[in-house]
Amino acid sequence: MKSKRSCRLGKYWLALLVLALFGFPLPIRAQEVVQTNIAHLRTLHTAETYALEDPVTYYSVEGVVTTFVNLADAPSFLFYIQDSSGGMPVFWRNAAFAPAAGDMVRVTARLAQFNGLTELVPNGTDPSTEVTILDPAGAPLPTPKLLDLRSTPTQFELLEGSFVVVSNVYLDPSGTTFNRSGETVFFMESASGSIGAMRVDRRSPLAGQPKPKDLVTIFGVMGQFDSSSPYDSGYQIFPTRLEHLVAAEHKPPLVAFTNILSNLVRPGIQPTNTFTETALLPGETLRIEFSGKHLENVPFTLRPGPGAPVDVVWQLPRAEGTELSGAVEFTAAPVHSGTAKVITLEAATAHATNLASWRVYIPSPVEQGIVLTEFLANPAPPSVAYPNPLNRAERPPATSQDEYVELVNFGSSAVDLSGWTIGDTLQIRHLFSPGTILQAAQAAVVYGGPLTGLEPVLPAGVLVMPTSHGGELGFGLNNSGGDTISVRNAQNELILRVQYTGLPSTGSLSRVPDRDGAFVPQNAAGAAGFTPGLRASGEAWMVVADSVGAVQISVQPDTIRLHWASLPGRSYRVLATADLSIGFEVVASDLTFANGVGEFVEPAASGQRFYRIEMQQ
Repeated sequence: MKSKRSCRLGKYWLALLVLALFGFPLPIRAQEVVQTNIAHLRTLHTAETYALEDPVTYYSVEGVVTTFVNLADAPSFLFYIQDSSGGMPVFWRNAAFAPAAGDMVRVTARLAQFNGLTELVPNGTDPSTEVTILDPAGAPLPTPKLLDLRSTPTQFELLEGSFVVVSNVYLDPSGTTFNRSGETVFFMESASGSIGAMRVDRRSPLAGQPKPKDLVTIFGVMGQFDSSSPYDSGYQIFPTRLEHLVAAEHKPPLVAFTNILSNLVRPGIQPTNTFTETALLPGETLRIEFSGKHLENVPFTLRPGPGAPVDVVWQLPRAEGTELSGAVEFTAAPVHSGTAKVITLEAATAHATNLASWRVYIPSPVEQGIVLTEFLANPAPPSVAYPNPLNRAERPPATSQDEYVELVNFGSSAVDLSGWTIGDTLQIRHLFSPGTILQAAQAAVVYGGPLTGLEPVLPAGVLVMPTSHGGELGFGLNNSGGDTISVRNAQNELILRVQYTGLPSTGSLSRVPDRDGAFVPQNAAGAAGFTPGLRASGEAWMVVADSVGAVQISVQPDTIRLHWASLPGRSYRVLATADLSIGFEVVASDLTFANGVGEFVEPAASGQRFYRIEMQQ
């Protein structure tokens, strides 16, 4: 199992207990608090049943309150919060005050689960928990996330707790008003016929109000009520103010779109696709071609939506019409690294608007160095001889436990993968645990399991771990058709995406050349059908250091000199860092010396400096 309490950083609460009997004090106990984001909390469930895995650890998150009423009875207070990565309900027992919509708060508490709904559960009588207002009613409510009623349970789980919107739906026509005692109202999406559920809580101002008979748009927080395992149903929207239910007297236009990617630095994604979320490297261009149509032939306009970035290029029709088309284009530049662009389009009549949205993330320079270099999605079935792709002592119980994904850090500095995830089309498959550091030129191999035992034997220096969400089911990649592998950072931003539509029957797929090449069958790139932890050629990613013996250091006012005994025909590299917690980076490589004395010189700098010398070959 993955460790959720290995991180020693963060906030600690101290509880001092004194035993009155005999006057002996008990030892001080530190209650560790893991400071994280909501996206991480949303992953702490089993992949099979969505049951909560960790009800013990104290977590601390910050977010804006998104509900307008107390959804519980005093003295408890049930409200929802949301940060940039996701949303989460908070059930505060013995609440000291009433958080208001727009309050920026910090919540420290354990997790609990109520009928499938994962929530933070602070208690006013427990000093290890807290609810603190950081900014009273000073934060804008987040932009609602579009709810697709055709989502899988995993996709619903990621939306759970978030402020969402669903448009153009018909409510169940039975009854003329919402029940004052509260009720669950089913609705149907007009375009797809998909069915959803809205919960009108008895404490909501909607209780007892007339029920609209025409099309409506529903805003609210995403909740769940599923009384039995697996907790994969019962998802419902909670509107908490009158304005959250908007009657649509007029139908908005429909919007369709196609993404066209060009100048791709690194193949792996289909250049033409319909994703609403894209990761771009500097120099790559995303063009979104869109069209609108009104089914009742009502004239409408196409225009940039609210908050559209200024560095995108629009091609829009000048006049209104009943069928319109256009495009928007964005080219990522180095200055955009580490930022996200949200592009919105409004298709609007005089009375109704359809808002389409796309999110583009440009990874930071450090994140750009992380590359998915190899994956195995269809290991050999039990009916054939075992090729042993991970070099184990024996064959694992499940074929899918031999599936693996290889990531390599092509950057010059270490990358902290804590909280990063690997997922496919259906769900998150792996969550990197706190303290996972991938060094420069190092490979990480995440395999399908089992969680303990039958460990792969891979080259020295490779970071190897079983998938946190696999277990007996393995990695879970689709081996009978196509799938999408996505890597996200701890803030849930998309770092990279790899699509595949066909798979070789005798091995893995590897990039050739290593970093920016296209995926080809591994047995066509080298002698072996699998190279987990190695280049496609079979060579090592990271050269394991041999001992260089004693190192002499000479510190001058303006320079630092390192000397060591060197060997003929061998090359060396020097790594350095000012902070051991962030790892070393290469500052010099391919150093050779003919006189038997290795030397490295660099300007002196203030503060501490750590060095490591490695023999390269």
